[in-house]
Amino acid sequence: MPRGDRIITKCSSRITEPTQIHSVLAQAFCLASSNRAGPVHIDIPIDITYAQDLKLDDYQRSSPQRSLPEASLVNATVEQLRQARKVVICACRGILVHHAEAELMNLAELLSAPVVCTTYAFGSFPLDHPLSLGTFSEFSGNEFAFDLIEEADFLLLLGMRSNTTLTGILARHAPANTVFVGLDESESFQKMEAFPVAGWGDNKLFLEELLEHSAEFTVCPKS
Repeated sequence: MPRGDRIITKCSSRITEPTQIHSVLAQAFCLASSNRAGPVHIDIPIDITYAQDLKLDDYQRSSPQRSLPEASLVNATVEQLRQARKVVICACRGILVHHAEAELMNLAELLSAPVVCTTYAFGSFPLDHPLSLGTFSEFSGNEFAFDLIEEADFLLLLGMRSNTTLTGILARHAPANTVFVGLDESESFQKMEAFPVAGWGDNKLFLEELLEHSAEFTVCPKS
């Protein structure tokens, strides 16, 4: 629902026939719980609810949609990892939303890459792990993590929304070689000058595809 140039809900639907109730509700619940969860709006006129012949089967909720990551993001990450010597991973809420904790762990250990988490991703990577750099937020910095990010030759940003306060903070520290895999959907994703190699998609699917290419960036000699 638009208010000026702002979007209040992820979608707005109006039911005009009783037979539409199941399909519209299924789509709405699916969209509400997919990627960046948010509200949806369904308008059900009172005459529809009072329909004399209204008969509905038990409601079956649809599974959340999973957005395939853009192939260019996977390819760009593989190419960067072929050359990178100092990799840092920054994890945000998308890791938890997409249940990608195991894949994050596998990649970090495979690369021996330090991992810093935003507070929105608390629990996605063990704080007592040798590769953990702790957490940071809009209100609390992490100078040690930011120093390592500035020294890195590649930064992988996972599960963050585009154009937020946190992306602005990271933009001040990130190296030129950075790949941003956001939590957004296509309609909410915003391009960022600081991160020209950026896109959106299911973080778990992205990491699964990336790990399938692990032989390409773990056996190549790095000058």
